[in-house]
Amino acid sequence: TEEETRFAKARQVNPEAYEACLKGMSHWYKLTPPDFDAAEQYFKSALEKDPNYALAHTGMFLVLAGRAQLGLVPPGEVMPEAKPFLLKAMELDNTLVEAHFAMAAMKTWIEWDWEGGEASFLRAIELNPNYPMARVYYSNLLCYLGRPEEAIVQAERALELDPFNSLFMG
Repeated sequence: TEEETRFAKARQVNPEAYEACLKGMSHWYKLTPPDFDAAEQYFKSALEKDPNYALAHTGMFLVLAGRAQLGLVPPGEVMPEAKPFLLKAMELDNTLVEAHFAMAAMKTWIEWDWEGGEASFLRAIELNPNYPMARVYYSNLLCYLGRPEEAIVQAERALELDPFNSLFMG
């Protein structure tokens, strides 16, 4: 199965890099400028400990793109720096759900490639059906695409998976 193949190819991760990524993601989820700064420091630390850690590369992309998403910097200014992190993450581990989620977000809201965004969201959900971020953001894209019934299904599943995530409220 694909899952067995993924586990067989799994590489050892530096525990300090892993911990730094967990801390980085916890800050990134808060979506505030100071938390983006903290997250960036954690992801940089993870990359210092393990330069080939795909999740740390994905985290760097998410921080840089997140600043653009919040209007803190123009997307055109940040994407030349951000996109290589995401491409490197995909090169290092094309089964990383967070990387496919990040690719979907980039295609959808930065490149305005909704078809490509949908394909990336579906791949993320295929890799991990219990990853709520992919489902809630895919729900948003489905609304843009005029498919509200499908959007509701995805949003409800995201809430079931992570009922206390403040990003999913409202």
